[in-house]
Order: sequence, then C-alpha cells, then structure tokens
Amino acid sequence: RENDGGVLAAWAGDLNADRMADLAVGLPGPTGAAGRVVILYGRAGGWSVPPDLEMLAASPTSFLGGAGTQLGSYVAAAGDTNADNFYDLLIGELASTRAFLIFGNPGAMGAVTLDGGHAGYRTLLQAPETITGLATAGDVNGDSYADLLIRAGGTAYLVFGRAGPWPETLDVAAAAVATWTGVTG
Repeated sequence: RENDGGVLAAWAGDLNADRMADLAVGLPGPTGAAGRVVILYGRAGGWSVPPDLEMLAASPTSFLGGAGTQLGSYVAAAGDTNADNFYDLLIGELASTRAFLIFGNPGAMGAVTLDGGHAGYRTLLQAPETITGLATAGDVNGDSYADLLIRAGGTAYLVFGRAGPWPETLDVAAAAVATWTGVTG
C-alpha cells in the first residue's frame, strides 16, 4: 500500500478470479471532492508503463463517492470474505464513520456510485466513530472466510467473514467478535 500525494494504491488480490492480481487506486481528491477508487485489472506480462491518468480513466471498473466524501482515502485488500473465490476490497472515506466492503466480481462493473443501494455488490460498514484504518485479518477462525479489521476512534473491531449474502449495511460494533481499545497507528 502506498500513498503519494493524495493517491493511494493497494494490491487487492484477484478481484475477478482470472488468476492475476489487481490494483486498487484511491483518488480522494481535494477537500469537498467526491473521490473515487479505480480498479486496474492484472494482465499477463504486467503493465507496459506505470499506471497513468489515461490508464485510470480507461478502467472498466470504478467506484464513486458522494459529494464531499473523498472516497478512496482508505483502500485495502479484504481477502475473500464470502468464500466465493473472488477477492474483496475495503474502501473508505475521509473523516467518516462509513466504509465499504466491495465484493469481487467476474466482470467489469462500470462506474458504480456507492451511495445508491447496490445489494450484492457491496456492504456499507457503519462504525460508531470515525474510521481510521481498514485491513484484512486473514482467516482468524479457520472457517475459510477472510476476516476484517476496522479501526474507528481508538478501537479496533474484528468482524468475521461469512457466507453471502451480506447485509446492505453492517453495524461494525454490533458485528464485532472482538475489540481492542487504545489502538493507535
């Protein structure tokens, strides 16, 4: 995961199950911007040049934030949270109690505005405080589902992966199987 002047990039795993790793690029933009996350799907032999603006604009899948949310301020691989053989992705907004779990998909999804209900494509993760970190926890309980860590305020929440369908909105504090307080960094 790298952050270079407002652009955040994270290897997301294999979101479309084509056996090539995909790159998620968060573009939160300046204060007041909606922000977006662009998916660059892996290719045999890699990319001929480092990703540029044309490559980002031509992406067949991007996620768009609502006005002023700066979506893409957090981007992290989630692993396969629902054991459907597609890796999933965590993306978040700046200074928000919301993040999104995006489920992998075999095809391009186009430009998806996340605020419009998209049951089956994503779950809205609602935390009790401002989210300050998102990460996969691996498969903590050995059930073949990747588990999630969401840091909100000074608390880290462990949420177990599960069989689909996931709910449209998930209350992170209520769904957490473990919490740790006083978490920083």
